[in-house]
Amino acid sequence: QSKFIPRILTINRLLVDSEANVREQAFNIIRNFVDTEEDIQVAFLELGQDHLLGRIAHGLGSKNADVLLQAASVLSNLANGSVEHQGAILAHTEVLASMRSCLVDAPMEVRRAAVHCVLELARGGGDNGALTRAGIISPLRHICDNSSTMPPSTGPGQHAVEREVRDIARKALDFIEH
Repeated sequence: QSKFIPRILTINRLLVDSEANVREQAFNIIRNFVDTEEDIQVAFLELGQDHLLGRIAHGLGSKNADVLLQAASVLSNLANGSVEHQGAILAHTEVLASMRSCLVDAPMEVRRAAVHCVLELARGGGDNGALTRAGIISPLRHICDNSSTMPPSTGPGQHAVEREVRDIARKALDFIEH
């Protein structure tokens, strides 16, 4: 039995609503749903692979930090799917370009979701060349080498998050390059 919301058309409309808080909540619903490989499969089937990834790419381009975070979190969860799902992500150039932008200049929590996604995609054994062609290597190296260019820490525990992001970026680079 799938726990997916049967109102797919409603979710699709909410993902492109004019109100940012509505888009954020729609991505949040999907993020919370896609926590198992079976649910990831349902999401790809029900929403349509290209349609879902297109909506995520659009969300990753949002100027609203909350929408951006939720879209990046959905992508990170989807990257935990099967090799087939990972391959779909790796083949979607718009998603990869948007993810690269997140690695370059997004808030730290968004970068955290993005590097988790890159790590899972790199670990999956798929087309790591797609990550290289999308220009993902350079921002990963930059994260590893230049902590001073990361957005300033804003609160307790932020240094730990920055360290986690750097460590995950290093692991992802290792998988991609070896």
